[in-house]
Amino acid sequence: MKMRTIVILAGVVAGVAMGAQAPVQAADNFSFSFDTGNVAFAYDDGYWDTAHHWHRWHNVREARAYRERFADHYNHWRHDRDRDHGWHEDHHDDDHR
Repeated sequence: MKMRTIVILAGVVAGVAMGAQAPVQAADNFSFSFDTGNVAFAYDDGYWDTAHHWHRWHNVREARAYRERFADHYNHWRHDRDRDHGWHEDHHDDDHR
């Protein structure tokens, strides 16, 4: 019985150790997804979608990836710099993708 207890404890310890490594491995695999066609205006701190909803970037990588791909539709300032908070009513129908 003592040997069985040792084997069970060893299995539990091994399982906990393997589970503790999973988040580290997951952090190495970075990805994100959102509909870039739904972005009306993009800023350093987030973007307005075409339905006039504000979204913060999930992280710096997401903002950088969008900026690199759509630099001509990205504003290098915070959205609240302007009185209209970055939503330009007269330009929201323009192709901002």
